[in-house]
Amino acid sequence: MPVSSSPQALPIGRYVGFALLLAWHYGFWFVPGMFLFTPLLDDQVTIAWLVNLFATGFALLLLATLLGRKRHLCERRVLVRVIPPLMTLLSLLMCLYVFTFDLLAIACAIAAVLGVCEAILWILWGEFFASQRDILQISGIGTVAGLTLILVLAIAWVLPPFVKSLFVCPLSLASGIFLLQKEKRSTANFPTLLPLNIASDKLHNITIVSVISLIASLTCYYLVCIIPWETLPLTDVSFTVGIMLAASTIFITGVATYFAKSQNSVFRIYPFMLVVEIGAFALFLTGNEALLFPAFVIGLGVYALFEIMLIVYFDTLLVKGYVPPAAAFAFAGAFIRIGTALGDGLALTYERMPDISPSVVSNTSLLFVCLLAVLLIPLIRQEYKILSITNPKASKDEIEDVCNEVGNEFRLSKRELEIMILIARGYTTQNIARTLVISTHTVNTHIRHIYEKLSIHNRSELQEYLNLR
Repeated sequence: MPVSSSPQALPIGRYVGFALLLAWHYGFWFVPGMFLFTPLLDDQVTIAWLVNLFATGFALLLLATLLGRKRHLCERRVLVRVIPPLMTLLSLLMCLYVFTFDLLAIACAIAAVLGVCEAILWILWGEFFASQRDILQISGIGTVAGLTLILVLAIAWVLPPFVKSLFVCPLSLASGIFLLQKEKRSTANFPTLLPLNIASDKLHNITIVSVISLIASLTCYYLVCIIPWETLPLTDVSFTVGIMLAASTIFITGVATYFAKSQNSVFRIYPFMLVVEIGAFALFLTGNEALLFPAFVIGLGVYALFEIMLIVYFDTLLVKGYVPPAAAFAFAGAFIRIGTALGDGLALTYERMPDISPSVVSNTSLLFVCLLAVLLIPLIRQEYKILSITNPKASKDEIEDVCNEVGNEFRLSKRELEIMILIARGYTTQNIARTLVISTHTVNTHIRHIYEKLSIHNRSELQEYLNLR
């Protein structure tokens, strides 16, 4: 999408609430001293973190499946009033009580419930953005999310242990309040979904991007967790610093994209990110302790950037009508969360095996390097499809295909289909009347019927829909 030489102001206010949800997640699990009298890297905390990741990932996929193409989670208005305060209470309970008394089973149960709650709030935010036809871009959400994470983690880092919890845990409540206020001031207007035949045509590309993102997050987090934290210069604080540096990467990428000539150029760095991750593994495999912290930070940075980029990618698909809002945001969150849990779980398994040799760890790392190198091939081949999907304008052939499929899907009459094709080509009502040798009144009647069948409100909205904008 070309931009002018003097960029427009960033819509910062739009993304603060969602950024606070991300800040709650990272602040809760990545700041030492968050759990009263319990170290951040204690086995109980690690196990609860894995349970939370799996619960969030699978809850997202389950919710997307249950909602399907027609229903929306935001229709259950009570959720936005109940879920955020529940998340705050449960996270405070974990921080101040559960881990202190060595209650692992209860901690895991609460972590699972928190994962489900996070998935619900995640989808509610996604549906809100979709209902506003809000196209998320790295320049907006990346800048705001990156800056919010830096500020929240920096403040939480320096606060006393008890105060940390009182500062971070209510962030989920603040996120919910932001969402509630925005919903009160706006009207839901969800994008009309494309016919299944058109949407399924992009399924192959969506699957490849999703699988690569899952594997990338798995390998990234395996690298982060297989590095002994005792060897890092800041020990357990390295995780906080690492996420802050990752947030800085997101922020810098957002600002750079803001001043770039093409907003969708950010998707060209997908293959580059895999190459950077391979470089991080190379640093780890040298065995030089001085290079472990750079490898650690690079792994976290690539991991965090993949999460933001996947959100932007799937949001583009939902705004254009390829996927329902719940599915778009569910995929964006689920594949990263599940990949993270698998990578962390594998590293944790190796650490708990007393007789495992260093060669096994090295060979696994080499295997991941080879896997990432192999994934570069399909990703580069799919790059042009990613760019075509995110391109703001469809080709003439694509428009013809969309119009024909829309006609079949919504049972338009032959005349309605003819008029719709002409509207997609930019014809005015008078031009359509002259071309088809009918009156303007008849044209307007057919156009009104098209709007009713497609649940579309005006000509510009119809043109955007047919042009995959």
